[in-house]
Amino acid sequence: MTASHDPRRAPLVKGPDLARLDELRTEARGAGCDEAVILSADGTVVEGNYTSLVWWRGDALCVVADELPRLPGVTEKALVTLAIALGVEILPDEVMPGELEGLEVWALNSLHGIRIATRWEGGPDLAEQPGRLRAWRSRLDALRRPLPGASRRPK
Repeated sequence: MTASHDPRRAPLVKGPDLARLDELRTEARGAGCDEAVILSADGTVVEGNYTSLVWWRGDALCVVADELPRLPGVTEKALVTLAIALGVEILPDEVMPGELEGLEVWALNSLHGIRIATRWEGGPDLAEQPGRLRAWRSRLDALRRPLPGASRRPK
C-alpha cells in the first residue's frame, strides 16, 4: 500500500524516525499489508517504511535514484554489488507507483533479505519472473560470513 504521508524527518539516518515509521507499519497492517511505500512530494517511489525497494525491467535491476532522500540499505548495496559483478545492468530510476505495473518489485532489508512484493493494495498489479527470486536469494546467501567473535557468548 502507499503510505498516507512521508513521516521521515531525517531520511538519511537510521534511528530518529523509527517511531514514525512504526506508525506507518501499523497503518499498513490495518489495511492487510506488510509494508507502506513512502513517496516523495511529487509522488515518486522512495522506499518502504522498513525496506529498500528495487524492481526489474527485463534483465535490468532498477534502484531508486540517488537524488531521492532515503536510508542507504545494506542489503540493497550487497545486491547491487553482486549484480554488477555478474554483469547485470543497474538502472537508477524515478517512478510513480503506476509505472511499476507488471514489473517484479522486491523489498530488501537486513532482517528478511529479499522479499517479493506480491501485491500493492490500491496500487499497480505486480509480476514475478519464476525462479529469479530464488536464484538471487541463493547468491546473496552464498556471500554470508559470520562476524568475527559473533559466535562467542559473554561470560
